[in-house]
Amino acid sequence: MCWHAFVPYDIWWQLAHGQWILEHRRLISSDLFTFTIAGEPYLDKYWFFECLAYGLYRMLGWNGIELLRFVLIFGCLLATGFSIRRQPIALLIVLSLPALILLELRMGPRGYWLGYWLYAPCLRLGERLKQPERAFWSAWSPLWLLQIAWVNLHGEFFWGLLIAAAYVAEGLWSERGVERWGHYAARQCGGFALMALCCLMNPFGWELLLGIYQEAQLVGLRPVSIEWQALWRYAAPLTWFAWLALAGATAATFVISRKSLSLARLALFLFFCALSLRSLRFVAPMALISIFAAMENGWSAREFYRSRDRQMNLFAGFTVCALLILLWAVGSNRYYHWQKELRRFGGGVITSELPVSAARMLREAGIEGNFLNPWDDGDYLIWNCWPKIKVAEDGRTAPFPPPLSQALAAIFRGDAAALERFEAQYPIDGAVVPWSYAALMRILADREDWAMIHIGPYATVWMRTASLERQNLSERIIPPDELQRFLVLDPEQAASEEAWLTYSTYVYRRANVFYALRRFDLVRRSADDLLARNPQDALGLRLDDALHRVENTPAEPQ
Repeated sequence: MCWHAFVPYDIWWQLAHGQWILEHRRLISSDLFTFTIAGEPYLDKYWFFECLAYGLYRMLGWNGIELLRFVLIFGCLLATGFSIRRQPIALLIVLSLPALILLELRMGPRGYWLGYWLYAPCLRLGERLKQPERAFWSAWSPLWLLQIAWVNLHGEFFWGLLIAAAYVAEGLWSERGVERWGHYAARQCGGFALMALCCLMNPFGWELLLGIYQEAQLVGLRPVSIEWQALWRYAAPLTWFAWLALAGATAATFVISRKSLSLARLALFLFFCALSLRSLRFVAPMALISIFAAMENGWSAREFYRSRDRQMNLFAGFTVCALLILLWAVGSNRYYHWQKELRRFGGGVITSELPVSAARMLREAGIEGNFLNPWDDGDYLIWNCWPKIKVAEDGRTAPFPPPLSQALAAIFRGDAAALERFEAQYPIDGAVVPWSYAALMRILADREDWAMIHIGPYATVWMRTASLERQNLSERIIPPDELQRFLVLDPEQAASEEAWLTYSTYVYRRANVFYALRRFDLVRRSADDLLARNPQDALGLRLDDALHRVENTPAEPQ
């Protein structure tokens, strides 16, 4: 499940950060890559992962990133496996199917997997805090060391504090009324305070804690990317089935183990379930805590399972068959069609959703300046075009104030007034505009001080005419009457320019650019070509319908 091509976004700016850190031998403390927040303080809390990823990329290329992804994900599963008491095995098999479906949604090369390595061990070590007979140093010292590692590996180290607090609270509650309870409480509170102080053992000190708090407020209240959207808004039916099955199975184990119910595990399970419903990015920790909690509950209720061995083994057998079907679906790529994801079995980067040709043109032409871009394309442009090109926004999210993100979103929705206000505030030399932002392309085409210099399979590139003249690039302007040379009606040529797109999709994207530029004659040729090859081609029919609307509309279509 790790080995499939996908569209990576955040990894690009992280590689750029890692390269800068290793070359300059110091951490990044201010923004280097944008023209909108240039020089503003920046908390680079992912520095370890960035250096690790860039080091592997420098040695092995993209194969190094794929190796890193496998090691991170498999290491997380190993850590979870070693943190549970492995009975009953039938229950673990039943939990594995929905857990893998949820984990697959987060199988990107990201630093949070380093945090997930420590997540399950922290849950296991937290169980020790409920045992008053255990020596203070024996109970707390592993957690202190783990917290020091966690705070330097990933920003979600506060989960360790949350887990410890839950187990401390359960221990204090269960031991209430015993002799020397006050001494026990003071000891536990002291251990927790030392664990909190361990969070200061990082390169940023207090600034990291304050920055994490501010970022949690900013990003949590401003969900701009799909991973910060609620589960119910974007989850495919199979994802919902997996979430409900895993939550239901784990909840059942709490009911079965009610005589030895762990309030800490229950509270943490409910917390991460709620968090995953609030944001798609938390489905992976929800899956991991479900496995841990259910297996711990299953251990305490093993007599219940032993009395039903035959039924559980039969259920596990069906689950094994379902797991094999899942692995076949992943290998044949059918799974990603069911989930409406663009991924394919095998290695590599799916380039069709990245401004590959645009970045190559900017780099090879030596173009410089400040460029507008959608936030999800900024990462790739940073890695390929910085320092000559500075972007407006990228996938880091947290450093960008909400008004800035809202202004850029309005520009790419086609708000001409928002573009003019932005131009008055920032010096802008150009824009990288993907094919889907036709409204913005039309605005730029109508302005005399902007000109298009590139049309690619994914994005177009526009520049201010003054910037073109200053950089002696006026010959790169594409005149409107020469757009027909970008008409591609040959499947082999389309495949050579972008191998990840079907021919219909390639033609449809290019036709959308022609449509935005009012070259309806070229749109008609594109539609006719697709329908001649297949009269039922969905994208050809869509273009044909758009042209009919143009022909039947007296006023110019907007």
